[in-house]
Order: sequence, then structure tokens, then C-alpha cells
Amino acid sequence: MRPSLKLYHGGIRGFVPGQTLLPPSLTGARSCADYDDEHCRADRVYLTSDPADAAVYAALAPGAGGGDVYEVEPVGELEPDPPGEVDTDSYAAAAATVVATVRCAIPLDEAVASMAAFLLRLGADDAAALKRATPPRRNPRAPAPARGPDHPLIPLIADAFPR
Repeated sequence: MRPSLKLYHGGIRGFVPGQTLLPPSLTGARSCADYDDEHCRADRVYLTSDPADAAVYAALAPGAGGGDVYEVEPVGELEPDPPGEVDTDSYAAAAATVVATVRCAIPLDEAVASMAAFLLRLGADDAAALKRATPPRRNPRAPAPARGPDHPLIPLIADAFPR
């Protein structure tokens, strides 16, 4: 682990500094692995270098009220998540030790707003990428591009249909 890397975990409320966060496979707690075992492992505790991402998971934690965000240190090897990802802010470890509670009782509406903002950014990024990849529309007043026998690389549309 890089010395300057601060890691966070969003989860259920009530952990105190020095307490060990164990994976759901040992605690029986509900986790994302219950719904998506292809991308989430029940034998790992998930950590992030982004406290805003941890806040989303804290807000979604089971139990009354929102969960808490903790600053943590991994126990054992720190694994990039997804595996093999070089530049990531998401990690997994066999366990983690709570260093401090950073935020308490994260409300669900904060997670909803964060996820909506993410989806909007993703949509804007996709729209921008599509715009860069799409050729500009032809000016309707410009002459039509040449096609047909004089330009064999541009076939007539009739050639696309079998006779």
C-alpha cells in the first residue's frame, strides 16, 4: 500500500477505532455479493480512496438510518478492484481496521443524488464520445455525394438488396 493512500469503507453504523471489519462470508451480513457474485466477493471487505463513494455504500447499508463512513487500514494484501486494474480508487482486502469514523448516518437521498449525478456525467460523456465518432451531418443544400458507376466504392442503394 502506498503510504499516502487514505482508504475508506462505507457500511453499517457503530464501529469504533481499532475494531476489525470482517467480510460478509464470516459475519453473515448482507452484501453486494448476495446480488452480484460475479463482481463482488463475499470473502472481501471493499475499500475506496474516495470518501464520496464510501458515503454511497454507507447510505445503502442495511439497518435503521444510514450507515457510517470510516477511514480504514487494510488487513493483509490490498487488491485493486476490479482485479488487474492499474489506475483505480476501489480496492478489496481480507479485512480492514477502523482508524476513525469520518461521517455518521449518511441519508439515502444523498446516495440517490450521487448516483443520479454519476449517471448524468456518464450520459454526457457518452454523448460527447458519440458526437466525436459520428461524421457531421451533410448540409441539405449541398450537392449529393457522387455514387454509382463513376464511383465504384460508393454503391447504389439498390445493390444492397438481392434481386
